[in-house]
Amino acid sequence: LEVDLGGRSGAISSIPAHLRARLPSEGVVNLTEANAVLRWLRAFLAGECRQGLGPGPRHGATLAVLAATEAQAILLQALLEPVLESSGVDCLISDAEGARGKHCLVAAVSLVRSKGAEAAPFSRHPEDLAVLLTRASRKLVLFGDPGFMARRAQWYGSLEHQGDLEASQEQALMRSLVGSFLGASYPALGPEPARAARGLESRSA
Repeated sequence: LEVDLGGRSGAISSIPAHLRARLPSEGVVNLTEANAVLRWLRAFLAGECRQGLGPGPRHGATLAVLAATEAQAILLQALLEPVLESSGVDCLISDAEGARGKHCLVAAVSLVRSKGAEAAPFSRHPEDLAVLLTRASRKLVLFGDPGFMARRAQWYGSLEHQGDLEASQEQALMRSLVGSFLGASYPALGPEPARAARGLESRSA
């Protein structure tokens, strides 16, 4: 599950001290998901990357590791640095703000949020989520809680800091993601949410 760095639950103690020292005092992280990204990165560098991906985009990196929260991006930076330094691979590690206008061949995206039975937004603004999902030209690898993603996709109306419009736009994107996993068994988007998602995707370029 996610950890709220500004909370009082004591869950932050589950994060090793050398990583905790690098983190901000507020934000949301997910160490389990970050470790899954680390395992994927090691396999990727030993396999697909070693076989050759060709040149990266003109104005971007070969690889990007992106996160839905700034705190998670910092955690990933601390966790992945030793592996990346020895690999020599050009890699961008960032949240959505740092990824705007940048592109890569392969992107690994950590969606971070995982609150059990609750629903919560994945982003400050749904356009941030669209940015994360549209940086890669060749391959996108998602890391997230499938059950939590499904709950967000089924939530209608405002949610925490998101008003009705922003919430419906993020819901449309999440329904599209979940639908890509489940195929025809997942209900199709209505015309209004679908148009909202396409609009966000076009503005995130």
